[in-house]
Amino acid sequence: MIIKGYPFVVRAVISKQEKDENKHNLLIEGYGLMEVMRTPGINFRNTKTNHILETCQVLGIEAARQCIINEIKFTMGSYGIHIDDRHT
Repeated sequence: MIIKGYPFVVRAVISKQEKDENKHNLLIEGYGLMEVMRTPGINFRNTKTNHILETCQVLGIEAARQCIINEIKFTMGSYGIHIDDRHT
């Protein structure tokens, strides 16, 4: 899909949600979290990025901390390693 108006977007993929066929997920490769969150039709509450510095700049240090925790849990979970929340 071609995304116009966002020069920082390298690639975009749209997929239907499994639970609700009327809703879609937009996955982009690039930068510009703030601009994506401001886009009409985008649910800013469900917008995520794995770019820690951009998360810190846009959402603050606590959001960046939670992003680091989520990325570590995801990576370790893919190897079958569970990290208890008491250790985060």
